[in-house]
Amino acid sequence: MNPKLIRAIAGGIALAVLAGFLLMYGKAFYLTWIASGKPPDLNSAFVYVGTALAGLVGAVVAMFFNEKLPDAPPDNKPPNKNLSGNDSGQVATPSASGLQAGTFAVRNIVRPGTKDFLGIVSTSYCIGYILVGLAAIATWVMAEATTPEMVKNLALISFGLFIAVARSFVGVPTTT
Repeated sequence: MNPKLIRAIAGGIALAVLAGFLLMYGKAFYLTWIASGKPPDLNSAFVYVGTALAGLVGAVVAMFFNEKLPDAPPDNKPPNKNLSGNDSGQVATPSASGLQAGTFAVRNIVRPGTKDFLGIVSTSYCIGYILVGLAAIATWVMAEATTPEMVKNLALISFGLFIAVARSFVGVPTTT
C-alpha cells in the first residue's frame, strides 16, 4: 500500500479519536450543567469509551511534553527531526527534561510546523486536551453536586498532568 495513503488513513484515525474525545466530553459537560440536583445518568458504554479516548489523548499529550518517558540509551543519536516533525533545527530526545522539554513543547504548541500534518495533529491534541482538562476541572469545582465520575476522573488526571508539566518546565528536581 502507498505510504502516503497509510499516513493519511492514520492521520484520519488520529483526528477521529480526538473528535470523539472532544464530542463525548462536550456532551458530558453539557449534561452536567443542565442537570438538576444529581449527576446525569451516563450509560456504562459511554463512560468506558470516553475514558479510553481520554486515556489515549492524555497519553499522547504526556509524551509530547516528555513526561514519564524512559531515558534514551547513551549511544543513541537524536533523530533528525524534532517531536512535531518540522525542520526548525531544534531536536528533543526522549531523555530531554525540565526546562528544555517544557520550552520545546510550549514553543511548538504556540508555533507548530504548519506544513507538517503530524505537527498540526499533535498541536490539536495538546490544545484539545488542555482545554477539555481545564473545563473538567472548572466543571467539577463549580458544579460539584452534578458532576459525574467520568468528568471528575478527567479533572484529576488533567490536574496531575498539568502539575507534572509545570514542575518539569520550572526545573523542580524529582526525588528518586
